[in-house]
Amino acid sequence: MDALINDIEVAFGGFSWTNALEVTAIAVVFYAALRLLRGTTAMSVIRGMVLVVVAIIVIGRVADSLVLNWIVDNALAVLLIVVLLVFQPEFRRAFEHVGRAGGLRHWGSRRHPYRAMIPMAATAAHRLSQQRVGGLFVFERDTGLEELAEAGVRLGAEPTTELLESIFWPGSPMHDGAVLLRPSEVVAAAVILPTLSGDFSSRGPNNGQMGGHLGTRHRAALQISEETDAIAVVISEETGMISLAAGGLLSSPLSVAELETSLSRLLHSRRWGDRLGVRIPGRASYGHSDRTSAAGGDATGSLVRRAAQEATLLITVVVLALVVWFVIADAENREIETRLGFSLQVDVIDLGSNLAVVGDPLPVSVTVVGREEDVESARPEHFKATVSLRNRSAGRHSLPVRVEAVEGDVRVRAVQPETAVVILQETVEREVPVVIETSNPPPLGFRVGASEVLPESAIVSGIATEVEAVDSLVARLDLGGATVSVERSVLLEARTAGGGAVTQVVVNPRFAQVRVPIDQELFRRTASVLPDITGTPAEGYRVSSVRVSPATVDVLVSVDVLDAEARVLTQPVDITGVEGNVATAVALVFGGGAAPAGDSDTTARVVVVVEPVITSVRLPVDIETFGVREQLELSFAWPLTAQVTLRGPVALISALTGPLEPIQVNLGSYATGRHRIDLSWTPPDGLELVELAPTQVTVTLNAIPQPEPEEPPEPEVDESPDEEQSSAEEDESE
Repeated sequence: MDALINDIEVAFGGFSWTNALEVTAIAVVFYAALRLLRGTTAMSVIRGMVLVVVAIIVIGRVADSLVLNWIVDNALAVLLIVVLLVFQPEFRRAFEHVGRAGGLRHWGSRRHPYRAMIPMAATAAHRLSQQRVGGLFVFERDTGLEELAEAGVRLGAEPTTELLESIFWPGSPMHDGAVLLRPSEVVAAAVILPTLSGDFSSRGPNNGQMGGHLGTRHRAALQISEETDAIAVVISEETGMISLAAGGLLSSPLSVAELETSLSRLLHSRRWGDRLGVRIPGRASYGHSDRTSAAGGDATGSLVRRAAQEATLLITVVVLALVVWFVIADAENREIETRLGFSLQVDVIDLGSNLAVVGDPLPVSVTVVGREEDVESARPEHFKATVSLRNRSAGRHSLPVRVEAVEGDVRVRAVQPETAVVILQETVEREVPVVIETSNPPPLGFRVGASEVLPESAIVSGIATEVEAVDSLVARLDLGGATVSVERSVLLEARTAGGGAVTQVVVNPRFAQVRVPIDQELFRRTASVLPDITGTPAEGYRVSSVRVSPATVDVLVSVDVLDAEARVLTQPVDITGVEGNVATAVALVFGGGAAPAGDSDTTARVVVVVEPVITSVRLPVDIETFGVREQLELSFAWPLTAQVTLRGPVALISALTGPLEPIQVNLGSYATGRHRIDLSWTPPDGLELVELAPTQVTVTLNAIPQPEPEEPPEPEVDESPDEEQSSAEEDESE
């Protein structure tokens, strides 16, 4: 019983809204299945199976039976498959019914499923009644009647008045029993319905006409209508009366019109009240009899029975859903009891200030209880095993071991051994120096500096032999290849002079603060000095060259830039707008991980040579003449301008404005005639005359004609040809 209660507490202890949804979903499935199977023998079988399974579950949990619990845990899935296989026809019909009811394309037909069959059945019943031939029509509704159909003669025929009438005709092999009808189908004939014995006089207003005793057909109709929601039409073989049975009640005799009306209301109505009974105008009715109070009482009783059945079904499915959910949850959360596969080291607590433990207590094993997944995930760090030494003196003690789970959802059931032997001795103490021990040094290019530790010593206490064996307290620090200084709190370990560990002592304080500086190693190399020139010279000037002294210096660099080209810059030298050389001493700027060596220069002299920009230009120059002698005149001069090519600084050439100074040609030393005179011209200061073209000018000087005195005219004499030739020669010589 304790196991069952514990399982219930574990399963329902964390019950949440998600679990409530799971239970609801299971209950809905069970309700739908049982609702569809109600009225069939499968319902009775399932009810018995459920009772057996619930009994096995309860007995297995109460008795903590390994066999029964194994059956519950492993056989439920197989049992579900067996149920589906055994009751396959019932489930198939149920799913067909759900499909027909839920399909939109069958909506219209589901509202009036028996529309075409009702007139046929009423006509067939009327003809049988006139000929005193007994008959029994059963209209199937929600409750499946497939088991009854299997016991009869399967037809599966389309319904007609003649077919229904011929089935019950005397001499027909199928006239005994009932005809089972579904919408648009005559399912089976010669169907044997269950009947009950007893007095049925209160089941309907017409029963008194039969002396309170009903025939087999009427009893079968009442029984099938009471056990299921089927509607039965009975034709009496003795009286020819037609009656309707529904909800366990029998109506008064009906005409054909009244039969059609009653069947239409019963088979087409979706309301709860109409499905139990219907009023027939002008006559007594089952379920709402106005003639006798007994009929009315039976109608009310039928409603109560139906409500009680529905309530019982709801309670059953809820309980069944809870049971199934509990079994599944319990299987998933099943607690097991097992001994852990590891041992726990026992710690001593509440140790007196002047006592020490000699040796360690023996480890213990633990048996725990918990869910399988929690037990499998248990680790030694999830438990704490201790013995208390409160108020204990020096000597040997056997003390109980206490184990508690500090993490995880398991419970400690047992500890083996339950006690631990602890030997106590009085302690001594002394001060021992702290020594730093490092491992995993920095990489190449870094070095470990002088380490620091606080405190520099600590107190070691314990039994005398152990304390005397301690030579130093080692603070072991793993540098891990660090490239920066490391500072960490480190546990102190007691060591002997030979390096062995001493564990049976107490160190106070247990931790020391250790700082290990790590510096970067530097390498000496030569670096080029690069002048940093900023700005530009004045317009027309350019930097011809830059010199720096010294050209190289020695620097210190780290290993990560050892292979890179080392360069050192100067402070900026500004040459903005200068027109001449600049010489200055500036400081050096060390960058890129480089630093000046101890004996290296930290300044440099920078000389910037600035010179003008030289260019050439070709310009025209006028040629002017002067100094012509008296009595002479200049009659011809060519050319009047010359071209000069000048070379010099851009600034001076750009400064040339207006016409250049003309070339002066002095004619004072030249007589009459034609002369070729060399040209010369002096360029402006700072400019060089590269070319003068042309280099000569041609001039012609003639005498100014003088007036002659008047003389008498001489006779004209013809000039000889010789005189004309001499005159021409004279002109050529000139």
